[in-house]
Amino acid sequence: MKEEDIKKIWQEQPTSVRIGGNEVVLSLQQELEKFEKRIRIRDIREIVIGIAVIIFFGVALLNVPYPGAKIGAAIIIVGCINIIYRLRRAQKQRPSENPLQDIRSNLLREKEKIETQISLLKTVWRWYLLPLMVGVILFYVSFPQPITAKVLYVAAVCLLYGGIWWVNHYAANRYLLPLQNKVEKMLNELNEEKKTR
Repeated sequence: MKEEDIKKIWQEQPTSVRIGGNEVVLSLQQELEKFEKRIRIRDIREIVIGIAVIIFFGVALLNVPYPGAKIGAAIIIVGCINIIYRLRRAQKQRPSENPLQDIRSNLLREKEKIETQISLLKTVWRWYLLPLMVGVILFYVSFPQPITAKVLYVAAVCLLYGGIWWVNHYAANRYLLPLQNKVEKMLNELNEEKKTR
């Protein structure tokens, strides 16, 4: 049997199973597939943007005459490399789908993926926002500008990055935690069903 045949069997599984006498719709599988697709698209977008930012600030690092701006550019470059590394590492922690595993094993795998993404979003300020914020502020304020322009820029950057933090935190709470709860509920129901047998 080829891998493609196995995947086809997995995808053609019935859309519901009986657990504890209740019909449990496995729309969860569709929700998990949508989650995986969103994460994949986000990762690609972030990695492409990260590469572009590295190139832009790499050129700036070589050409800007101000030491503070050079340090800021270097911080941004290192921050982008760290972002790409973390996103790639999170991708590698996501084991590929194995249609030969039982539902419980696949749900445990999905739960682990969700927990990784929740952790990334909840700590985004530390590994993503802070290094980039420090870098862009240092880069800008190193250029000769009126102090009011520098203060306004710093305030705008802080508001922007605060908004980005809030959106990530909101996404974790609004979308990923409920998805994690659904997976845990399904796992608990499967465990209860196993105990009654």
